[in-house]
Parts: sequence; C-alpha cells; structure tokens
Amino acid sequence: VKRSQAEISASRDELAQMHTTLLDSSAALERVALTDALTGLGNRHALTKKMEQCLSKGAEQRRGLCVQLLDLDFFKQINDKHGHLAGDAVLREVALRLTTTLPANTAIGRWGGEEFILLFEQVTLADAQILAEKVRLAIASSPVIFETQVINISTSIGIASNRDLNAHSTDPLLAAADEALYRAKDNGRNRVEVANT
Repeated sequence: VKRSQAEISASRDELAQMHTTLLDSSAALERVALTDALTGLGNRHALTKKMEQCLSKGAEQRRGLCVQLLDLDFFKQINDKHGHLAGDAVLREVALRLTTTLPANTAIGRWGGEEFILLFEQVTLADAQILAEKVRLAIASSPVIFETQVINISTSIGIASNRDLNAHSTDPLLAAADEALYRAKDNGRNRVEVANT
C-alpha cells in the first residue's frame, strides 16, 4: 500500500513528537533522581557527582574547591519536642535561607537527615570562612515559626579545601570537612571550624 506524502509527513511529525516527549521524560527523571524531595535542593548523589567533576579536571584546569558540611544543632530534640512535621518545616526553611544567602553559583545540597553540603569553586579558604559565618548567622538569626510553635535553630559548620589538603578525590575532602564539623560540635556548636592541614 502506497502512502501519500501527507501521511508520511504526519508520521514523521508524530515520531518527532514522541522523541521530544521521551527526551522531556528522561530529563524529568534525571531531575527527580538528583533532587531532594523535601527541600528541592540537590541530593547527596547530585553533590557527589558535582565534586567528582570539579576534582577530576587536570591540574591546569582544576579550580580550588571548598566543601562545607553543615549539621543542624540538636535537630533530634526539635523532632522530639515539636514533631516531625515541624522538623520538615525547619529543613525547608534552612534550604530557603541557604539559597537566599549564598551566591547563585553555589552548589547547595541536602547531604542527608539534618546535614547540608555547600560547594564553592574558585574560593579561597578565607573567603569560604566568611561565607560560612554568613550562613551560620542567617540560620541562627531568627527562629522558624511552624503553626504556633517558635523553634530556635543553629548550625555547626566544617570547612575543607582541596588546595590546602592537596586532595584530588572526594573522600579525603569530605573526611576533613566532617572532622572539622565534629570539632565545631565538640567546641560548643553554632560555630565554624576549618579542617586541619
């Protein structure tokens, strides 16, 4: 059966539309796979991928990468005292404060639970400390209001820089930021600490 030119053209248009729909669906699935459902930030997988991309460049292309790990202080007590819906509201509010406080090119993600991660490219350690202090103040400056509850929040922050550590992979960088974070908690919380070099 011979098809008319109009039928062939309609068939091509239909195939092109199906291809576009498939590409859109694929892009949407990738966004979902890389996004934290509660906060809308990048998830652990997305931020790990971003770190690996930054660190995998050759020495001549590699830019300085500072990692900040943030852990909300006494978050379990917030959940226990105010309930998990209040805890979720706190996490969403912290995500909002991070995105409104930091430069647009900052990679911001939820690392897991009440932990967040920030990635800064081409930022000195001194500038990363200034940004961390700005974040700490933005989070602690005002309570989160959930329904009728007033919830005071603060965060401890650990910073590590691949240049200072001569780190070319994610593991030593994350370990150093994590160690600095726990030192911030041990030293009284609601503070910023830098990794030992």
